[in-house]
Amino acid sequence: MKILCIETATKNCSVAIGDESGVLAQRSAREDGYVHAEQLHVFLDAVIKEAGAPDAIAVSRGPGSYTGLRIGVAAAKGLCYALEIPLISIDTTEVLAAAVPNTDKIRYIVPMIDARRQEVYASVYRVADGVLHLENEIQSLVIESDPFSFDAPAIFIGDGAGKFHDVLKEPHYTILSQHPEAGDMLKLALIRAAARDFQNVAYFEPFYLKEFVAGTPKKHF
Repeated sequence: MKILCIETATKNCSVAIGDESGVLAQRSAREDGYVHAEQLHVFLDAVIKEAGAPDAIAVSRGPGSYTGLRIGVAAAKGLCYALEIPLISIDTTEVLAAAVPNTDKIRYIVPMIDARRQEVYASVYRVADGVLHLENEIQSLVIESDPFSFDAPAIFIGDGAGKFHDVLKEPHYTILSQHPEAGDMLKLALIRAAARDFQNVAYFEPFYLKEFVAGTPKKHF
């Protein structure tokens, strides 16, 4: 099965398409600002032309940027409607956890997504025989002190992991500051597709974790 993966939950705008043989085509861009509105459909057009039409769409469902998630999910749903193919959703933290390259000596993986200010969205995965097992559901954490106290090797990964640099000082902790990539969604998406774990395209919404609160404009016009 050929699956088109869309990852727009952070400042990284990333698209990949692949099948059981691996990633066939991918594009990504990351800037200080968000480039999703300008680049996402350009990337989608490019990878589909390069690798062919997909049989399903996988999208990162959040948590993350409100705007980024809305753009990615809207594109995914539109393509599913147009092509009459199923929709798969994957937690953004799981995409990050799947990006850890070598888990042989790792007991825990903690994906962290920047939630602005002194806050991150995080979940905890336990690694057993190379397989990820969700230990703690996604939650919002304020950076104050080490909230984990792991007694075994752990990797903290994501664009929010660097915020904990000053409080995660155990020698068996490793911090990897990086953004989620669409290519890391592929294996997860293939597993869900095989299990026919699909979303209802009409009713699917991003997982924001927190409700959006509009700020007060700094200038009045």
